[in-house]
Amino acid sequence: LMTTDLRQEVAKIRTPVLLIGAGKALGPEARSAYEAQVTQVPNHTVVMAANALHFIMYDDRDFLLRVMDGFLTPAGGSHAQ
Repeated sequence: LMTTDLRQEVAKIRTPVLLIGAGKALGPEARSAYEAQVTQVPNHTVVMAANALHFIMYDDRDFLLRVMDGFLTPAGGSHAQ
C-alpha cells in the first residue's frame, strides 16, 4: 500500500472524482498535498473539511454530507428517482 505510487495510473480514471481532505491538523498546505494525489485525474474536485482532524464523517458529518450531496446531485438539482 505505501510502496506503490499510483499518481500516474489515476490519469486513466474517466469518472468524476471527489477527494475530501481533512484540513484542521495540517493547515493550508494540506490542500496541495491532497491535490497532488489526484492532479492527473482529468475531472477531479478537491474540497477541504476545515473542521476535520482525520475522520471527516465524525469530525464534521454535516459538511461531509453536504459536499457529497452537492457532488452527486446532477446540475438540474434533483436526484434520480
